[in-house]
Amino acid sequence: MSTELDQMQGSWDIKTLVVDGNEMPPGMLQGSRIVVEGNAFTTTVMGKMLSVGTAVIDETANPKTFDLTFTDGMHVGQQSLAIYEFKGDVWHVCLGLAGKTRPTEFVSAKNSGHALETLTRA
Repeated sequence: MSTELDQMQGSWDIKTLVVDGNEMPPGMLQGSRIVVEGNAFTTTVMGKMLSVGTAVIDETANPKTFDLTFTDGMHVGQQSLAIYEFKGDVWHVCLGLAGKTRPTEFVSAKNSGHALETLTRA
């Protein structure tokens, strides 16, 4: 039986990103991507590696959860707790920035410490 983590394998382009209520301009997202291989991920922003780590998902939680542990990059040794929705070639993630709380809804409000992103399969 295929899990959602199996279906997430591969490259994902970051199409929209809102951090602490501030929407990043599309030009800033050019070359920004998340690559999932097994339970490992690599995040590249504007063509530069930002972070590497491992992911654990719980697709039975409501909302579904996605826990990231950083093993390299700017947040090494820290964790981000996220929620996600996954449908085919579109993936919505709302995550607490490293060390912040897990969001409970798909919103990134000012000073929330949350980032909301939409990714599409590359």
